Amino acid sequence: MEKMKSLVSRATDLSTRTKSALLTGSVLLATGVSTCFAELPDGAQEAFTSYKTDAGTLNGYAWGVILPVAGYFVVIKLAKRFSGKI
Repeated sequence: MEKMKSLVSRATDLSTRTKSALLTGSVLLATGVSTCFAELPDGAQEAFTSYKTDAGTLNGYAWGVILPVAGYFVVIKLAKRFSGKI
């Protein structure tokens, strides 16, 4: 019984240390990332804005293609289903 208590105690201690290490690592990573992006090079903000605008435009074009194609597949599936019943 004493051996079991010792194992449980070690497992709990290891779990606590692991959680502490993960938390410390996360904090250090977040600090490092915020430090890296604290000051962007010249023109970076304009580049991100341009990218966001272009991505929105492409997203609009994609939906114009995706919806008709999806509709086509639905119509074909229904046509196959109803033609098999005739």
